[in-house]
Amino acid sequence: FYRGLLPNRRLQFHDHAIIEHEDLQLQSKSSWELLKLIGLGGFGEVWLGMHSVTGEQRAFKFCQDALGEVLLKKEAKALMHLQQILPQHPNIVRLYGVELAKSPLYLMFEYVPNGTLESLMRGRGAWSWEEARQFCTPIWQALAIVHKHGIVHRDLKPGNIFLDGNGRPKIGDFGIGKVLTQQQNLTKQVRTGTFTTRGFGSAGYASIEQREGKDSHASDDV
Repeated sequence: FYRGLLPNRRLQFHDHAIIEHEDLQLQSKSSWELLKLIGLGGFGEVWLGMHSVTGEQRAFKFCQDALGEVLLKKEAKALMHLQQILPQHPNIVRLYGVELAKSPLYLMFEYVPNGTLESLMRGRGAWSWEEARQFCTPIWQALAIVHKHGIVHRDLKPGNIFLDGNGRPKIGDFGIGKVLTQQQNLTKQVRTGTFTTRGFGSAGYASIEQREGKDSHASDDV
């Protein structure tokens, strides 16, 4: 299925390829076998990887080209900033490792096995107001904390809400997210101007200000 989305692209890896991951903080190395492609987009690939010794599974997000590298590094910056404050938030996909110094560049995430909110919505009928409220409440709560610490997602949509083994929602894919220069700007009506990527976002979900190329603000996620 994923290969059919972009038939003219040659995948960077093949099933059973080995990735050697070096954890500089722990000063340790580990080998991961790429089991299968689980995501493919305009800027990169996501593979399911398994630890060669423990069998633990992780999701590896690789960039495809120069633009993908820019987005990957932006996502790493936002997530590493957030993880210093909230190392294990239950409703945010956890970042376990990064490789930004040598090829292949990648981010290593927890593997969230039950797809996305988008796939869940397609597979079932209409939700009642109470069902929607109960499901979305932890998303809004997590998003409020993210905003409080100066990060704006800027591509929040059902396809970027992942479901863990218990059906719990987790916010993921901060690829065009922003770390704002001043946290107090989140509560102001005016938009601050330093960290901005123009032209990104998903049609139908991007805010009017984002589509117009204005600077990042927490209201982009509402």
